[in-house]
Amino acid sequence: GHYSISNHFFTIAAKSNFGFNATGNSVSYFDHRSEKPSLIVRSKVPLKVDILTWDNHKVEVEAKSGSISRNEFIINQLTPNRVYSLTVNGKSRQVSATAQGGLRIVPVTDATDVKIKLESQN
Repeated sequence: GHYSISNHFFTIAAKSNFGFNATGNSVSYFDHRSEKPSLIVRSKVPLKVDILTWDNHKVEVEAKSGSISRNEFIINQLTPNRVYSLTVNGKSRQVSATAQGGLRIVPVTDATDVKIKLESQN
């Protein structure tokens, strides 16, 4: 199965059902109808976001737009303080979730497409 929700600016697609909330240049993805946003994306250009994997150990997200823009991704519901391997468009580094289990990613990229992979290291 494939689920997709869209407004005039944002589209989110995922393999399982989810909640969607878009206001202005921000869109929230609620994994399996969780009460708090699992992912918040801010973008100044229209964006299609594909949720490829979303679980406790691995998150994979692809975002595609027609023009280059520095989009902001906030991933929530991670294990607090856990170390993750973050790969953005093939470049990897180690990151730690906050004490609240959050992670803010602002990809610095000249590409119109951004691929984010986050995997727990422990």
